[in-house]
Amino acid sequence: MEIDSDEKILPSVIAVRDRETEKPLGITFGEMLDEFMDAPKKVGPQDHGTASIESKSEVQLKDFQARGKNPVIERAERMLDILGEYQRKLADPAFTLRDISPLVQQLETCNIGLVPEMDALADGDELKDILNQVIIASVVEVVRFNRGDYVNP
Repeated sequence: MEIDSDEKILPSVIAVRDRETEKPLGITFGEMLDEFMDAPKKVGPQDHGTASIESKSEVQLKDFQARGKNPVIERAERMLDILGEYQRKLADPAFTLRDISPLVQQLETCNIGLVPEMDALADGDELKDILNQVIIASVVEVVRFNRGDYVNP
């Protein structure tokens, strides 16, 4: 396979660019700006834009509001809250490792519950990637804590 240098490509690109010369439109920028600023005023009642929220039935809106949050997302948020509290207590010298131990146990419990739910999601699902990152972060912290990484740091 022969690889050509850039010297053969550049003249052809420059030649194409030279052929496409810009021709003035005959109007100035200010005139064009004024035309676009007046454009919304020119739309008449016969023109239909996007549908407003009023055209949706109330049943559809109530159904959407009734669904609430996904329980998997709520559990992941709970795990992130536990990780945040764990981080604050770990950084505060007023808390002992015994004080922090219940948080580590909560993280382990959350991990056990979230892993099967994460595995049930489709491979291309963005939620699965987020859950995977949250679970990995919590598992790493549980292992570090149980291994004794924070004893006499």
